[in-house]
Amino acid sequence: MARGHAKWKKAFDLKPALGAGMAWLEVNAPAVTKGLRYHSLQAPVPPSYVIEDLKRPFLFHTQPYQQSYHQLRSNNVDGNNPNHQGGDIRLVSAICPSVLIHGHFMQPIDTQTGHLLALSEGRIPWGLTYPFPTLKPIEKINGFVAAIPPINNYYHVLVDYLLPVVSAILRHPAMFNKPITFLVNRPSIITEFMSTLLRDAGFNTHVQYIAGSQTLVAEHYIFAKASAPSTEHGYAFYPELKMLDPLIAAYTDNIDVPESLVIQRTKTRLRNVLNQDQMISMLSARKFTPVVFDWSNLLFQIACFRKAKKIISVHGAALTNLCWGTGHSVLEIFPDNARKTTYLHIASQNGWRYQPAFGLAEQSNQDFSVDMNEIEAALDAF
Repeated sequence: MARGHAKWKKAFDLKPALGAGMAWLEVNAPAVTKGLRYHSLQAPVPPSYVIEDLKRPFLFHTQPYQQSYHQLRSNNVDGNNPNHQGGDIRLVSAICPSVLIHGHFMQPIDTQTGHLLALSEGRIPWGLTYPFPTLKPIEKINGFVAAIPPINNYYHVLVDYLLPVVSAILRHPAMFNKPITFLVNRPSIITEFMSTLLRDAGFNTHVQYIAGSQTLVAEHYIFAKASAPSTEHGYAFYPELKMLDPLIAAYTDNIDVPESLVIQRTKTRLRNVLNQDQMISMLSARKFTPVVFDWSNLLFQIACFRKAKKIISVHGAALTNLCWGTGHSVLEIFPDNARKTTYLHIASQNGWRYQPAFGLAEQSNQDFSVDMNEIEAALDAF
């Protein structure tokens, strides 16, 4: 459960108990859980399916990012990945035959073992998986398939799922000589855009909807994952996005954006800025134009991060757009007691000039107030 949630909510959270019960059933009566279309056990992708196992280095501990990295290691709340070994980012891609995808939770299932394909052994929690029985027959889908789970968070859907697959395709174009299907169980603007870019690059790609009650078996499943010591550091795709740069430019170069901008937080349950109006007023006086990002203006977001010279944002998924640009300046604002290196990492990979600034301590739902003196001082150096 997210930081800042009330203890009573944690006490009444039934997901751990439900997950434990189904996990016991999966081990002791797998035929039952298979009939319920419930799978939680993960197993490593067979080595014979792997087409590449690459390593890419971190850059945030080198100049000019070293000082910012040191600042963000204090009061740090980065997530850890206990299954990762080594000090680099690992990119693993595989082409797996005859893989099941259930439409309600969109994870690849090895038809031989009934386990979810993964980088290591483990178990996914209740909520990411759950039972959904159906009488519909299994349907086959030819060519290559990648399933994109129903995730609303921009960072996770792009960095954890889409970019690893797209990058694997771009690194091995000759292998992907059949139709490529991105499966979704809800509308996904970013999936549609990435599929369009690949199609513009000459691949036969499209997006297909799958209902929760459907089960498909893919002729060839594209398994592609990034792994790092921290769950915040999965991005390692600058070389591949650079290959798509002319195609991205065709969709964004004609969009007007402010030279300097500040991203407002709106319609969010977490990490609201309690004195945002005061902060926006001060930044507007400094010639920063307030902008609002949501799924309806994805191309505008991408254009902003490709063309604007200075960008200010509170830590949040909007900064995922750092992956589209390079060479400009970004100021990221954190609660003083909850700092992360997620977007410093992307900034360092893409060559942004990066600076952190810190507000007051976070409160319930991770809400916090911005220290205007801190922001003024950061702007003087920005």
